[in-house]
Formats: sequence, structure tokens, C-alpha cells
Amino acid sequence: MKKIDVSELGRLPKTDRNAELQQLSITALRAAFPVDKFRFRDERVDDAGVDGSLELIISHSSTNLRAQVQLKSTGTFDPNSDGSVSVRVDASNLNYLLNHHSSIYVLYIEPRNELRFAWAREERKRLDESTPGWLEQGTVTIRFSMPITPEAVEEIYECIYQEGLLQRKFNEVRDRASGGERLVFSLNRETLDITDPQEAKRLLIKSGTALVSGGYVQQVKDLIRVLDPKDAQEPRMLLIQAHAETHLGRYKQAVALLAEASLHASELSDEDRNFLQVLQDSCDFQTGQINLSEYSQRLERLQGREDNPFTLSTRLHRLRYALHADRKSVNRAALLEELRLLVEEISVATDKSEEFKIHARSCWIESAGHQLVRDGLVEIAETRIKLEVGGGADIAAMLQSQDVRLKEWEEAASKLLQDAGTLATHSLIAGLMVTVGHIFYGVLTNQKVFSLQYGLQFSLPEKSVQNNIGYAHQAAEIFSGAGNLEGELRAKMLAADFYDLSGQQQNAAEIAEEVLRKARVMGYADLIQRAEKQISGQSLQSLVAESIRTRSEQEKVIDSVQESDESVRQNAAQMLRILELPADRLPVMEREYFSFRDVAKEKMDWCRHIDLIQDLRHTLRPETHYETDPTRFCVCRLHGYRSKFGVSDGAILISAFKKTYCEGCNEKNPFNEAA
Repeated sequence: MKKIDVSELGRLPKTDRNAELQQLSITALRAAFPVDKFRFRDERVDDAGVDGSLELIISHSSTNLRAQVQLKSTGTFDPNSDGSVSVRVDASNLNYLLNHHSSIYVLYIEPRNELRFAWAREERKRLDESTPGWLEQGTVTIRFSMPITPEAVEEIYECIYQEGLLQRKFNEVRDRASGGERLVFSLNRETLDITDPQEAKRLLIKSGTALVSGGYVQQVKDLIRVLDPKDAQEPRMLLIQAHAETHLGRYKQAVALLAEASLHASELSDEDRNFLQVLQDSCDFQTGQINLSEYSQRLERLQGREDNPFTLSTRLHRLRYALHADRKSVNRAALLEELRLLVEEISVATDKSEEFKIHARSCWIESAGHQLVRDGLVEIAETRIKLEVGGGADIAAMLQSQDVRLKEWEEAASKLLQDAGTLATHSLIAGLMVTVGHIFYGVLTNQKVFSLQYGLQFSLPEKSVQNNIGYAHQAAEIFSGAGNLEGELRAKMLAADFYDLSGQQQNAAEIAEEVLRKARVMGYADLIQRAEKQISGQSLQSLVAESIRTRSEQEKVIDSVQESDESVRQNAAQMLRILELPADRLPVMEREYFSFRDVAKEKMDWCRHIDLIQDLRHTLRPETHYETDPTRFCVCRLHGYRSKFGVSDGAILISAFKKTYCEGCNEKNPFNEAA
């Protein structure tokens, strides 16, 4: 082909290099985003700050779910030390983009034929932290570090979709709350601006607590800011503010607001006074002022009040926390069944919001999951004990049963997460992610316990662990974006738990130290305790390792001496169940276990060589096995002394033995002297 000589055409205008780069960037962007999922709409005509928008296509349908796009391009590649690329933009341009809930910068790097992106909201967050007052500057720097890969395209698609649904859901809730009135406002990604304080007050009075419960906390706080100062101090408004702070885990701020509202409690309705008490009890529990048992009792008392308007909600939380507090298997089974029936009732109720139904189902998934883990651990322990006492145990059947129950729970949890993705707020979804992570952590810990107890090689599913760590960090980011510090710290502690499980104690300790600093400031009692245990080497994994260690005789004696009456009775009931003996023999088994503690006290304070033995012939036949108290004898393990006559009462036996054989003995050696 003959080379064209441009001089033959005469003098012509030169092309604009920036215009060339812009065309190249648009071409690259269109190529990167598949047409079956995105439609790029060019909006450079009358461009006030964006070059176009990316609209989502779902099943060949236009959705109007879109992100505003500002395109940038560069003819050079001059990266920063961390590999990112910096581009200067007008501060007003970033501020303009923030007026849409999904806005994105895209950079075309011509030498590399590469596209990178940065979310406007993330850049605003970075600038808020690094350059306060950036909006007053002429220009700001946008940092591009994330390349637009097929994986990133999927992430962008999902983010636009979820944020679009979130904004639509808020608009629907707002419109319902307004009772048909027209609210004048402008909405952007970060704030809800209502220019009329009276409109804001009307909306908050009508549906403030419902909006907070639905997850629209930041929007409610923004509405409160535009109120007249006098209106903001009304007890009803103080109660709504306290509810918002409680929802964000800022219990100290909530306590102060509730105290102020309490000063004018007479101005509140009966319903609001009840709600005030609910919030106060919750703050007392979360900050360690009351324990789990007391909190559960307060919820139970509130449920019993005739003027309680929160019947279903109170019952839901009472059962949830009662399950956390109660250790008795029989009680827990009854509570769990009551909770299941209540959640079914809520799920079919026509007067309950979909968000509340999702919340109720999440309470059930959490409680059922914890019971699944608890039952699994008990089965592993009891099977081990059964083998040690000579009983038969079908280990394969036990493991198969646990696997079936886990799969059933996983299916229910997966369905809940799917439903929550279209109905619930980001924070509620993040909470579900943390809940599911905690259950899988418990299941994996049980598997580790089983392997170690039976001398098997424990193989940790590394991919599952890494996925759960990733989900925990993702949940932490969601909570952080919502301003929920408590949720963020709980998600981070979950990541620390998985690091600890996989043997990465240094990573776990570093996360725990970060959590501890912030939790102490905020007074998060439970998180403080968990972080301190992780840092001091007393985490669950440390306890697991300790539980399988061969314990000395002195350690066994100390453990037995320190057992409470309740614990002794629980151990007796467990053994009765393991031996499959009739329930009417429980009193005999309890006396057996109390005799173990009695002789342990003698070993501790009198002499380590004293002991009780029994005539074991009753164990040879099921009909005589602990039907009555067995005949016991007292012995000296050092000298071989043995009481001449056997009796069933261990206390009488020990007293007589000490008088006959031990008084005057120069070799008495109690454990407490060695201690």
C-alpha cells in the first residue's frame, strides 16, 4: 500500500492528544464490560462532571440500576511505590460524583492498554482520613490500584446491584413512613438531606425506630441533624437517637441519651417507656453491667407485663439469650423448640416487615447452629467416655449423623442468606456472615477435638478456613462502612479465631490487640474478654490443646475439688445417659459423683494417698448397675491399708479409716502442702 503523504492535502488542524486518549479509554471500557450485563451510556454532552453511566442488564432487561462514570486517561505509566497510579481531579468533581449512590472513576493507561478503577465513596473516605477539609482545596488526588479484570467486573456488577436495591428499599420505607405526604429532599450516597426540619421531625416521629431497626441508621442520624435544636432534645427524639447508637454498638453514647430521656419519661407514651427500658437493659448487658442470666431474666419480666407492646420481639430476644445462658440439655431443647415455633409464627405474620422476619430467622439460625456445635461436642465426649468404661459405641454412625445435621443447617443458612440479599440491609447480611462463620469455626473445632482424642491426624481444610477469614474481613468492611464499630470488631475477632485455629497465632494476637484497644474505649465487655483471652494464650484452641493433655494426679484432684454441686450433678446425669441406665437411678449416680469430690478434698487437705474403691459386682448386670449405692471401701495407696468392713456412705467410711490408720502417720502428704 502506498504511503499517504499528508502534505498533499494541504495544511490541516492537529488532533488533540487528550481527545485520542479519551476515545481509546471509551473503547477499552466498552470492551471490558460485557454487553449482556452492562450498557454504557455516553453522557459527555453538557458534561457537568461525568462522562457516562454503566447501567445493569438483567435477563436482557434494562434496569436503571447504574453507576456514574468519570473517565480519565494517561499516556504515561508512572506508578507510586505501592504500584498505584495517582491522578489529580477537581475537588468539586469528586463532590459532584458523591451525589449519586454508585459513582466510579475509571483510568485508562495507554502504554499498558490497561483499565483501573476507584469507587468515589472509597476515595472520599481515604481523603477524609488523610486530608480533612479536602473539599476546600482546588484539586485532590485519586489513587488507582485496582485493575479491571473479569473478577473486578463481577464485583462492580454486584455492588451496583446491591446499592441500587438498598436505595430503592429505603425510598419505599420512607414513602410508607410519610403517609403519602411529599417529602422534599435530595439523596446521595452518604446523606439524606431534608431542607424542612418539620418534615424531618414528622418522618422521625412516625417511623424513626422502624427505620433504625430496618438498618437505615445513618439516614436517621442525618435526619436528626437537621432538626431544630429544641426538637432534637424532645424525649421521643432522644429515644430514637439512643436506638440508633445502640444499633451501631455505641452503648456509652446511648446510655447518656437514655438517661436524658428518662428525666422526661412522663412525656413518653407507655410504649416508648417500655422501649426505653429495653434499650437500657441491652446497654447494661453489652457493657458488662449485668450478666447474661440477669439480662435474660429482665427480658422475661418485660415479656410478662401486660402493657408490653413488643411481645414478639421481646419473646424472640428472651429465648435467644436464655439459650446462651442455660447449660442444661433438657432446658435448652425446650427453649430451642419454643424459639423455632415463634420464628415460624413471625415468618407467616402479615403485619410484620420482611426485615423483622429475616432478623427472626437469623436468630433461629444462630441458636440452632450453636446447638449443633454443642451437641456435636457432647456426642464426641460421651462416645469417648463410653469406650473408656467398656461400653459399645458406633463412631461411624455418630459422625454420619453429625454430617447430616450440618448439611440441613447449611441449607437453611444458605436460603436465609439468599433471601436476605434481596430484602435486608448490608449490616444485617454482614451479621449473618459472622454468625455462619462462628458455626463453621465451632464445627471445625469439634473435628479437631475428635481427631486429637482418638489419636488421628487432623487435616484442616485450608480453603474453607481462608474463605471464612475472607468473609470475616468482608463483613468487617461492611460494618465499618455502616459506622457499626461493634459489628466490625466482632467480625475481626472471628477472623482472629480462624487464624488461631490454623496455627497463625501471631496474626490472631495482632487482630486481638487492635480489637482490645477499641473495645476498651467503647466498653464492649464480651469483646474485651475474648480479645484478652486470645492475647494471653487462653483462646478456645488453647483450651482444646489443654483438654487433651495428660493431666497429673494433682491437677485431677484440684479440678474435682473445685467442681460446683451443679457441675457434679451434670456429670452424674451425663454418665447415667452414657451407660443407658434408667432415670430413677440418677440419685444413686449423683451420690457416686459426690463421693469422688469428697475423697478429692481428703487428698487435697489430708493425704494424697487416701482413696475410695467400691465393689464392682453391681456393674456386671444391667438390672443391678447403680440400682442401689454400691459398697465402698477406703484404702491407703502408699501402705496398702484397707477398711475391714465396707459401707455405702463414703463420708462415714473415710472418717473411720482416718482414725484407725492415719492418725500419727508421719508420711501424710496432702496435695495442698506441695502446692
